[in-house]
Amino acid sequence: MPKSPQALQVLPPAATQALRALGENLAIARIRRHESQRAWAKRLGVSVPTLIRLERGDPGVGAGIYATALWLMGRVSALPDLAAPGDDRGALESDVREAIQRRAVRSAASTEARLGRGKQHSDQAVAELPPRPYGSAATTSQPSANRPKANLTEASQAKASQPKASQPKASQPKATEPLQGGSTAGRKADK
Repeated sequence: MPKSPQALQVLPPAATQALRALGENLAIARIRRHESQRAWAKRLGVSVPTLIRLERGDPGVGAGIYATALWLMGRVSALPDLAAPGDDRGALESDVREAIQRRAVRSAASTEARLGRGKQHSDQAVAELPPRPYGSAATTSQPSANRPKANLTEASQAKASQPKASQPKASQPKATEPLQGGSTAGRKADK
């Protein structure tokens, strides 16, 4: 008889128990199907002593034989789920730890970068903001709370201080004018 590998001799108790339970369940499945050990072993392609070892949960029985027994029971599809990556808590915990460490490194670098600029740099950056293009969504007739008044000229400050309602919009038709084939700007010029 060949010498068994050392890994089988130092098998964790939980693994030994799980294999015993699997072997017992396979034996129960065979008995419920009213199959003899000899007929079941023949269907598995193994000897009767190997089937007996399988039903005892012997770790020396090949994984392929266990898989074939599960196939005979109609349960082989459950085999891949035993080591499904989504259920691997050890790997998931490791991934979470790595993500937390990466975030901590990024946060520290980001904080240092923000603190490294200093207050002078941030004030300078606000004063050097480019003017917003006319007609952009951010452009309003009143100065923005985010935009300092120092960037506005005296004429634009005067314009910004005027109420918005007093400035008519030339591009929109009045509600009483019917729209007829084309722009309203052309019709106003004709009148």
